[in-house]
Amino acid sequence: MRDGSQLRIVVAHEDPGVLNWIRPDTHDHGGMGIRFVRPSREPQVSCRLIPVSDLTS
Repeated sequence: MRDGSQLRIVVAHEDPGVLNWIRPDTHDHGGMGIRFVRPSREPQVSCRLIPVSDLTS
């Protein structure tokens, strides 16, 4: 984000105990989109796969 902050979204089949958790239900693959409305510049987006045990709240 412009102020240097970040948004973290966690996709997991079971509640990992962190904010912004999304359950994929029965889907084991697929796509996800994030919409940016009129940004002043192109946002940098990244994703990574990590073990649930490595998450911190």
